Amino acid sequence: MYRNLLECKNNLADIEPIDFFFAKETSHFFKLTDQNSKSLLFHLLVALMSSYREGRSCLDIRSIANKNLWQQLEDDNLEKIEGYSFPDESEIENLLKTLDFKNSPIHYAFGCLYIKRIWQFENEIAAFLKEKIKANLDYVDIDKFTETLNKLFPRENESKNYQDWQEIAVINSLVREFSIISGGPGTGKTTTVTKLLLAFQMLNGADQKIALLAPTGKAAQRLTESILNTKLKLKENLSLEEDLYNSIPEEASTIHRFLGIVPNSKRLKYSADFRASFDVVVIDEASMLDINIFIKLIRVLKDNTKLILIGDINQLPSVEVGSILSNLTEGVSNNIFSNKVAKLIQQICNEEVKFGNSFDYVTKLEKNYRSNKAINNLANKVLAGDTSQELDESISFYNLSRLDEYLNSFVKAYYKELYKKETPEEALEYLKRFRILVANRELNVGTINLNDKIAKILGKNNKDIYHGKPIMIVENSYSQNLFNGDVGVIWNNMAYFENKDVSFMINTLPKFETVYAMTIHKTQGSEFERVCIILPNESNKVLSRELLYTGITRAKDKLDIISNKDLWTIVINKKNNKRYNFTQILKAEVCQK
Repeated sequence: MYRNLLECKNNLADIEPIDFFFAKETSHFFKLTDQNSKSLLFHLLVALMSSYREGRSCLDIRSIANKNLWQQLEDDNLEKIEGYSFPDESEIENLLKTLDFKNSPIHYAFGCLYIKRIWQFENEIAAFLKEKIKANLDYVDIDKFTETLNKLFPRENESKNYQDWQEIAVINSLVREFSIISGGPGTGKTTTVTKLLLAFQMLNGADQKIALLAPTGKAAQRLTESILNTKLKLKENLSLEEDLYNSIPEEASTIHRFLGIVPNSKRLKYSADFRASFDVVVIDEASMLDINIFIKLIRVLKDNTKLILIGDINQLPSVEVGSILSNLTEGVSNNIFSNKVAKLIQQICNEEVKFGNSFDYVTKLEKNYRSNKAINNLANKVLAGDTSQELDESISFYNLSRLDEYLNSFVKAYYKELYKKETPEEALEYLKRFRILVANRELNVGTINLNDKIAKILGKNNKDIYHGKPIMIVENSYSQNLFNGDVGVIWNNMAYFENKDVSFMINTLPKFETVYAMTIHKTQGSEFERVCIILPNESNKVLSRELLYTGITRAKDKLDIISNKDLWTIVINKKNNKRYNFTQILKAEVCQK
């Protein structure tokens, strides 16, 4: 076995110090004497911590069986590193079955190795949700439900030849304390949740206490905008009491702010002894939600709080450990309901839906109301693993070998116009017209290098502060109401941001960077009229079909993709391989009752 970190790194490429020290300390717990078993366990633990660092809640032993990991091929700059070859699945499983996990820092279940804390979190969430996911139809007044839904989805004004998944989602969420509403851009998620909140109040009274939350400041800001716009549109079309609209909050909060989380402090605003007394909690952009923040939230909600997650299950999962939306939808059939819920839906809105699924807390909005059809089709093909590049007047593919030529063209066509705007508000609105999206910060086509290049094309130095420079906040400042992902513009030596009534002195801003180009991760929740996606020359860990789907669905009208054709195929074939066992744990919890 390796005597120290240096010896370990000389034998295993690309490991981090935490991988080595976690494996070393944890393997001591089991006191194995057989050298082969000790070696296998040590390397399993290295793989577990490495997997954890990459955002996986567990290590699927099938993913490493019969594989050589941490190998490095020799070249002019690098020495050859042999790595470690794992045995077959049965040999790994035989070792793990001999271990006593009762008081250990790790756990083994469902063919996966866990850090014990994450395993305990998943079981705690399952225990919390096992009653909340069940439809409670005992107190449903069919006539009242039908009257309420008719007001929100008036049939006389519509001649629909499609299934109204928005109405079905509202019904499915009304009859249970926990639900998920999923849909891509343009499927009407905000409209659906606004109508759901209206329906909840119409059935229970307009004095319901509602919280609108999002994982990030930027997502909370966008939810605030969307709710305000949706309420205005609904007021024009639906004649409802003003109190119903007024009781829906017009400002969303981050989950961190809602909980009162302060950096470097364990104190929270709420606790198990002082619960958050809300009737309904809505979390938007739930694909960004991780297990650590979700566990903090559910611990402080009162027992009968209705919890609704909104998001796109096909988007990038959280970069942190335990993506909640992916966890809770993995293995759950979309839009297949239990017999009694299917019957209720048919009674209320005369919609026939598939039935035969007892885990029916997820409703997927399937109709796209506004996204460009060709762009939407391409996004769906990417999800399905279809690598074809069908051309359309709204979609263009370019080869990466001519990047500089295309970059010059785009920059001159769009960003040069930015400086001609008369006000910062006009400039901020103009920035929504076009954005360059990439996978990484580093690399030749990462944000750092591209923002430097674009600044030079515009005759600027990227390190300078200059009039018209687009910037993005990269760390939260609660005192200034500025959050990671907020986009602004430098104007007359002051910084202006979208939907902010005040300007900011540049030297008072939290950390920021130039944003002509931005990573796809940072765009979640945003849309632009035209998007140019630039993929790197070679594959890397960040690239996946989910990342590509997320980038494509940021474009409303026009999409440009600059990539090598070979890499395009590689990325689409590279599906996110995170393993989730949460629904199995949840089903086991429900079956135990």
